[in-house]
Amino acid sequence: MKRNYTLLFYFLFVLSMIGGLALRDTFSYSMMVGSGIGLIFLFCSAYSAEKKKKKHVN
Repeated sequence: MKRNYTLLFYFLFVLSMIGGLALRDTFSYSMMVGSGIGLIFLFCSAYSAEKKKKKHVN
């Protein structure tokens, strides 16, 4: 059974943003790191959604 990881990547995106905000007083670049990691997860989510969409069209 093929799985769709779109929702998983989206939740990881949200968690990385929350983590960056939570650690902003701990070290100075935490929001930038959290945003960067979140952006990667957001791109993975979009890729996964597009891949599933193309699979259902064919």
